Parts: sequence; structure tokens; C-alpha cells
Amino acid sequence: MKKELMLEEEALNLVSGGVLHEGWESTLLTMMALYKGNYGENGKQMVTAMFVPENIKTGPLEESDLPVIQAFIEENWDSVEPKMLP
Repeated sequence: MKKELMLEEEALNLVSGGVLHEGWESTLLTMMALYKGNYGENGKQMVTAMFVPENIKTGPLEESDLPVIQAFIEENWDSVEPKMLP
């Protein structure tokens, strides 16, 4: 599996069992900004692709968490300012 399609440890801790952990939105916004900065509009698909059933089998995320995360990405992608790591 390509590295950019694997869930990062930070992403695994966003949601667990349908319960959104405090601060998950800012973590996901940061991920989105970095992917947008590094990959442009292709970054949206890359971030979304991290949160698919095939990628959650070994982490605390459950399939029921995915629609919440994917809706958040859709609703907020356009307003996210791209960022690049120094």
C-alpha cells in the first residue's frame, strides 16, 4: 500500500467507536492544510482515501466513524488554507 494512503497515527486517534475525541476537528484541518499545500487539489482525495474501511482494520476507528470524517472533509476543504512544512 502506498504510504500516502495509510492512516497516520494522528489520524487513528481522531475518532473511536463513533465518539469524536476533543480536538479532532483541528487535527483533521491541519492534515487537510498540509495535504492541500503539498498536493494541491489532489490532496483532498488523498486525505479522503485515508478514511476508508480498508484502512481502519488495525486501528481504533470503526466503519461508522467514516461518514462523519468524510463529510467534514467535504464541507471544509475549500476553506482550508494550504500549508507547507518548513
